[in-house]
Amino acid sequence: LNKQSGPSPYPRVMKKFWGKIWSKKIEHNHDGYWLEEVRQKAPQAKMTDIVVSPEEIEKLLKRASNWAAPGPDKLHNHQRSPQDLGPRRSYIGS
Repeated sequence: LNKQSGPSPYPRVMKKFWGKIWSKKIEHNHDGYWLEEVRQKAPQAKMTDIVVSPEEIEKLLKRASNWAAPGPDKLHNHQRSPQDLGPRRSYIGS
């Protein structure tokens, strides 16, 4: 159940919905009038170098939480292995 948008649709319904969209062969216009304008502007868009000092890194690392990701949920992407659970436990039936 997705609390934000309600229950998840059934796989059959999802396959039917997306199948109608992705099964159609569509050829996009590669010669659109606006593409030349984009090509001309693209080389002008340059990124500036960012300089980060060792002091800034040290300051940020001191504030960082252990085993926490930088995102809003702070969840660290750590995969557990069966060895983490001990010799007599497994994921199934534990």
